[in-house]
Amino acid sequence: MLTDTAVKAAGPRERPYKIADAAGLYLYVTPAGGRLWRLKYRFQGREKALSLGAFPAVSLTEARARRNQARALLATGEDPSAVRQAERARARAAARRRPGLHFQMSADGRLTINVPAGAVTLSPVETDALRAFLAAAPKEEHPCSPTPQ
Repeated sequence: MLTDTAVKAAGPRERPYKIADAAGLYLYVTPAGGRLWRLKYRFQGREKALSLGAFPAVSLTEARARRNQARALLATGEDPSAVRQAERARARAAARRRPGLHFQMSADGRLTINVPAGAVTLSPVETDALRAFLAAAPKEEHPCSPTPQ
């Protein structure tokens, strides 16, 4: 079993090397001095490796916790690497679907304006005032209207 002291003392060598912990967890040390946590496991008869993060951003305790999470997925018959890829794909798809600006009107007359930084909700009185302002603005001065040709 690895210790925090051993992880901190692991220095670069001419070639990359591994320091084993337990249950497939190991520290991969690069010639440039990078220390990366990896998990070696088998899924459907094939050997695979899963990256768990870089030391010191991911401590020994956190690496062991991530190893245990991956092992729990393996116990349910899921490939931890495939699960991670699916999560990242869902996050990318959600980011693509999220519009930059979205308006939503509730039944009680409240207007909610959603932007990437958050949301603003206008009361029914504020919503009516905004409507009146937009209706009164001349078309050629309105910043959202197309320019006449």
